[in-house]
Amino acid sequence: MKKGGSGGFTLLEVLVALALLGIVLVVIFRIGQDGIRTAESRTREVGLALLAETVLTAARLGVADDLGAPTLPMPEGYRWRIEATDLETAGVAGGDAAVDETGGELEGVVVTVEDPEGARFALGGVRRREGP
Repeated sequence: MKKGGSGGFTLLEVLVALALLGIVLVVIFRIGQDGIRTAESRTREVGLALLAETVLTAARLGVADDLGAPTLPMPEGYRWRIEATDLETAGVAGGDAAVDETGGELEGVVVTVEDPEGARFALGGVRRREGP
């Protein structure tokens, strides 16, 4: 401010204040956008995790056993895959298969769910082996 003047701000002071305000607003909006993107990403991950848990539960119950089983309703554009692997009992000579408390053989299961945009979520578990 000038001494002895009209008591107002000069044009330069007003322009500097507006420039600083603009910089602060840009930073605030970018932080907000990053927060929204992060929230959307986490929401997608939670949705994929819930779908993977649903498919894994269906696999354990014997309702789903391969890609595209019609018994599981999925949202449009989502895909899932189940991969089964052998489980071996640690420390047992001969590599015997793992068994549950009733004597049934167990196998490892990995469920992978993919959304229409290509994001994936994998979830692993164990189920009783079906068949011979």
